Amino acid sequence: MEGGRGIGSSLNRAQNMHTISASDRYLLDVFAEISKLCERNSIPHKVQERCNEMFKLYYDVLTLRADGTRVRSLREEETKQIIAGVLLLSLRGENMTRTFTEISRMTGVCAGGIFTCFLTEMVS
Repeated sequence: MEGGRGIGSSLNRAQNMHTISASDRYLLDVFAEISKLCERNSIPHKVQERCNEMFKLYYDVLTLRADGTRVRSLREEETKQIIAGVLLLSLRGENMTRTFTEISRMTGVCAGGIFTCFLTEMVS
């Protein structure tokens, strides 16, 4: 009988590990998108990791309340602009500068949207 409870608790533990909050699922999806962009454009893994860190920090600043709950979710276009902005900053941080036009072609975000996001990130 004790063995049966052990299997049940193991199953419960496994199921709980697969229960991910919506904000965590969103971050995992964004990190996958950043990974695809970096792989497709031969961008080093170090830049990809930096993009992930910057996106997480910026996402927390935009959406996290003091009590730990999320204020809002980001729109798809807003997410793409932030990805493009953090990619640009990460590349510049590693002395692999790319122009707004190059980043725009990589991400599918207009250069004006990247510029707006870039200025917002530089100010904050």
